[in-house]
Amino acid sequence: MKIILDLGCGNDKLKPKRGEKVIGVDCIKHKSVDIVHNLEKSLPFPKNYADFIYSNHAFEHVVNAKRLIEECWRICKSEGEIFIRVPHYTSEGMYTDLTHKTFFSSRSLDFYIKGTYLSTMSGYNPKIRFNLIKKMIIFALPYKPFEYIVNINDFTRKIYEYFFCWIFPSTEIIFMLKPIKKYD
Repeated sequence: MKIILDLGCGNDKLKPKRGEKVIGVDCIKHKSVDIVHNLEKSLPFPKNYADFIYSNHAFEHVVNAKRLIEECWRICKSEGEIFIRVPHYTSEGMYTDLTHKTFFSSRSLDFYIKGTYLSTMSGYNPKIRFNLIKKMIIFALPYKPFEYIVNINDFTRKIYEYFFCWIFPSTEIIFMLKPIKKYD
């Protein structure tokens, strides 16, 4: 049985496919929430528990996103994957919702991504690393045509965020990560 955690599921938990068990986690009790839990605290799962962790617009609602990503690393199996979708810091939706506490750029998780310059910085647990499967800045109309050009590589994303992001704001960022666990 494949275990999938839907962090911050609200009333829209992922639907399980055959051979999957989806566990919805949220701080507010909804019909589809299986475990009511504050994502600011340690997640109530053992090490290497989940095959897949899905988070659709939840990380921006926590003050300590650093702790939450480290918790995801802890509970995800080494062959598992983590999907995170958050608003881009230029999204008007980021500023509209008063419960948003943490802002994200395309480089926000680079402190944990193997091979990036930021992963060499101190202040982040050096044992916690991920391989990057996918990173993508998402645009809505009328800026959707920029999506391909901006996402060619990290350099084009950096150029966009340095010079053009306030002229052509994006809506979201998607990160797909695979934990690197050497000692499990």
